[in-house]
Amino acid sequence: MTATNSPFRYPLGAKPPSFVDASDPAALLGEISEKDFSQEVVELAEALGWTVFRTHDSRHSPDGEPDLRMVHPVLRRVVWAELKAANGKLRPAQLTAIETLRQAGAEVYVWQPADWEYIVKVLQRFWFKANRSASAGVAGVEDADP
Repeated sequence: MTATNSPFRYPLGAKPPSFVDASDPAALLGEISEKDFSQEVVELAEALGWTVFRTHDSRHSPDGEPDLRMVHPVLRRVVWAELKAANGKLRPAQLTAIETLRQAGAEVYVWQPADWEYIVKVLQRFWFKANRSASAGVAGVEDADP
């Protein structure tokens, strides 16, 4: 599947996630594991120039710390993301950590597979402006502002 036949928009250089099937857009809501979903988000972020830090073993992290920390030095953005499978629920410690980060002014998100289009928008926000000369005239590249 390519970005041109996908029901979703993908930024230049990013591939659609493996759980999106153009013949069945409802598959986006299907049963993808949190681990596989996390890998798709990491691959998208890295394709857009983000450096991704992730918690591999939460037993060695503060309770409730979000799964991903993504840094884009060119865009001067740091994004925190807690990832959940389609039926995943936040634990109280995660809610507390997210609220604490937000109160401190951090850009924090809770994402599930159904949020894929929004995730793309968040991670590519300002990307087009930073890469305008490199992507001038490329179809499908838009400045998304979630």
